[in-house]
Amino acid sequence: MLLTELPLELLQTILLDTDAGTLLTSLFSCRAIFNAAKCRTLLLSQLYGIPGLILGIEDLSTTELFLLFRRRATAELYAAGTLSNITNYASTHPLKIRECRFFNGYPLLLATVHHQSLFINIFEIGPQPIRLRTQLHPEFSCSNKIELLKVAFAASAIPISGFDLAALYKTKICLRSLEDSDMSKPRVKDVLKLIVFHHLHVNCSTIRKVKNIRRVSGSEADGLAVSKNGKLAIAWRSPDGASQVLLYGWNANSDDAEDDVQILTTYKLLPRLSIDYGCYLVFDMEFIQEDKCLNFYSPDHPVHKWYTYSFKASSKTKNLDPNRTVLLTPDDEDWGFYSIGMPFNACHEPCISTGDLQTECRTIYLAVAVSIDPGPRSHAFVVQGNQEHVSIGGRNSGCIHSISTADGIRCMGWQPLSRLVGWRQGRSSLGTVMATSPQGRRIASATWSDVLIWSLDLDLLRFGHLSCYFRQNDYHALQDVGKLRPIKLPSRGVVHRMAWLNETVLLTLTDRGLTRWDMDHMSWGQETTCPWDAAPNSRGP
Repeated sequence: MLLTELPLELLQTILLDTDAGTLLTSLFSCRAIFNAAKCRTLLLSQLYGIPGLILGIEDLSTTELFLLFRRRATAELYAAGTLSNITNYASTHPLKIRECRFFNGYPLLLATVHHQSLFINIFEIGPQPIRLRTQLHPEFSCSNKIELLKVAFAASAIPISGFDLAALYKTKICLRSLEDSDMSKPRVKDVLKLIVFHHLHVNCSTIRKVKNIRRVSGSEADGLAVSKNGKLAIAWRSPDGASQVLLYGWNANSDDAEDDVQILTTYKLLPRLSIDYGCYLVFDMEFIQEDKCLNFYSPDHPVHKWYTYSFKASSKTKNLDPNRTVLLTPDDEDWGFYSIGMPFNACHEPCISTGDLQTECRTIYLAVAVSIDPGPRSHAFVVQGNQEHVSIGGRNSGCIHSISTADGIRCMGWQPLSRLVGWRQGRSSLGTVMATSPQGRRIASATWSDVLIWSLDLDLLRFGHLSCYFRQNDYHALQDVGKLRPIKLPSRGVVHRMAWLNETVLLTLTDRGLTRWDMDHMSWGQETTCPWDAAPNSRGP
């Protein structure tokens, strides 16, 4: 006997034991399950298991409960693994990615560098299929004696002129000619150079500046970041695992390639006392707060562990302390050290009068806190930090504070709101790849080929009572902390980078190509494959 041939009461009893994602997916399978799901007891049981406000739902009719269930289950992406429209931009050969970067502009851009490749490929990603925008070669002669190491995007100093792209590469120079009889001298020498393509827009940039970079003795380049005001940061990794970051500065108006860039500051990042791979290596960097701050990232933590507030020229070597806080975890009933990431959402509350001449307002920041303990008991939490502001002038003075998520790194105290169930710290060289949606309602993390997505209701997390947001089994009343459970996407390869186009479209760059996940409420589970040659080497700029 088929499932759809069972009596209605028995079919509803079976559906009562299914999870919300399975029930939502089953509604599209046949009319019998669609009609059986219109059961008040079944819908109330499912709604109590979905995070969200549940006050007053018992007063709704069955039709309203049915619509509410479909709306909430779709908003939580419970059926994203099955009903997402997937577009695979497959490569004709396995991708051996050496470096890749997303640029969150409009449109979204992707730069890739592959092993044994002489070009930087820049792709434009938008509503239409991905297309190759341009290919860049560091040298006009398109020499095959170069090796691309790192690339980094930067917003152009002139907003309407596109963007800037910096590339660190290694080339060989000849030290003696064939007629030179002195065989004691080496014939070739490896030289590091930095090239900056300015004002890249629709076509290839015609403005490029090349500078020599002095290699740190015994170290290899591990990270690159560039700003629009003439600052450059390179992370160097020594064989013993210790890293140091050199902050450079150069005259943007000078075109002399023979002048080395000036070293402004050196930061030494000492290795931790741990034998786990990647606990102390600098994996990535970026300038924030209008290039006033520099963030450092490590492979096993997708959040910054070190940061500084200003760049002052100094010859003294500095050690940077991790951005840590102490949280009381509900699972272990103990305090633990956590690393706070860059806030992904900020909300400003209006002024509240506290007297005749003073008004108070505050900015609420949400961030991800990752346990510093690399063991199996490591966790990740969504945490909240507050910044209080006092204005002089009374109630009618108004609030003049601007909202910036980067300002949240100044918060001293953080409070956990919810634990991200299923979070794992990657042990590979890729670490844990993380991406948050533009509005902060989605958090995606990838460890190797596993992609997890958590959905957040920001208003209820910030201002609502958490006991009304989480279901009873996922709420810890003593610490006032809940649990957010993820949805898992089907594997499409080893994930190198991720980026959100909006709140429902996720891009994952893997060793098999680029995958676009469209999780909109109008998706029906269609999967298409488009050709994409991500590493063409046939032509130059």
